[in-house]
Amino acid sequence: MDILRIAAESGMQVILDGRIGSEEYRSVVGSVQALHRFADALCKSIVDETETNRVPVKSSATYIDDLDWYPRINTRD
Repeated sequence: MDILRIAAESGMQVILDGRIGSEEYRSVVGSVQALHRFADALCKSIVDETETNRVPVKSSATYIDDLDWYPRINTRD
């Protein structure tokens, strides 16, 4: 995830303040509306990345009903 690209695409200005060796120092500035767009884009990016990398898991238990340790309340014989 390229957070600086997301910021720029959201309408924020990404400024290179300086470089010392291989380290870059940047500032990001913009309007409150651009900050909202950035937050929305970041959340969407996280969801998309999570959905893409999801690994299916097989389980024989269906939620709590099949777990032996769960105390049964108001069970009828």
